[in-house]
Amino acid sequence: LLLACANGWAEKKTVYVSYILHGNMNYDRYIRPTIWEEFPKIYDGLLDFMDEHPDFKGQLQFSGQTLGSLLQTAPDVLLHARTIHERGQLNFTGTFYSEPVNVNMDGETNYRCAWLGTKIVEKFLGEKTDGFYLQERAYHPQLPWILNHSDVSWTPIITNDDSWFPFKLKGMDGSVSVCVPITRSDIIKRALQAPDNSLLTIEEDYEIPQSFTNTYFKVQAFNEQNDTIRMEWITVKDYICRFGVKPEKYIDHTAKAKNRENGTYSRWTADPLDIITQDYTNRAMRDFRASRIFN
Repeated sequence: LLLACANGWAEKKTVYVSYILHGNMNYDRYIRPTIWEEFPKIYDGLLDFMDEHPDFKGQLQFSGQTLGSLLQTAPDVLLHARTIHERGQLNFTGTFYSEPVNVNMDGETNYRCAWLGTKIVEKFLGEKTDGFYLQERAYHPQLPWILNHSDVSWTPIITNDDSWFPFKLKGMDGSVSVCVPITRSDIIKRALQAPDNSLLTIEEDYEIPQSFTNTYFKVQAFNEQNDTIRMEWITVKDYICRFGVKPEKYIDHTAKAKNRENGTYSRWTADPLDIITQDYTNRAMRDFRASRIFN
């Protein structure tokens, strides 16, 4: 090592990177014909990108409802994703049946929705899913029990701290699952700060594919220009198999649920003003669907 340092180099630090594609097909603010026709094209485009860049590894989340819609409207997209999964580049996560925010549900509904959504995806795959995606990353301390009873291996959470590694997630009743911390800040800046063999996990709506392709090219450029740090794409499953998880931690917040005045989040938490606004939006969309062009 001393000789290596004298010669001007030291061994590179490795920072692992993974992604989660969150499909919003049935929940975005477009009319249904647009959703069913255009969204599968977006999904397939990013799958083509994965074909072209086999080192680009991560996870895909489709709710049970979205998967059912794709089976009706674009089954070729699901078959394409499964082909990429079979070569070890992409894993399907467990999921709720629809996309509820779990802090707004009672425990029984929470559990049944998680169990049903996950089983629908597993039936399509013919094997177990890996991990579980929480809508809006909303966490509450009863979730480890629900995840364990839904046979879920890990879940991504915004921990609001410098958690660099997956860790055992301790729930309110003592149940233990696994948390994979989500990276919300600039990924290159985080890589410079990260310890060796840490994991940076990004997630974004699948309908914004440039969020993933731009990040891929940032990582690629960083690796070409940096002599001391190497960033490597990996699935969470492979990372945990290789490095394991850190000791128990308890998270007592509910991630975005505590930011009740946040405009982006409030529509998911039954804010009265949003309910009124949503009614007007639904009326306008019904009028738009019924409208015709007259000469």
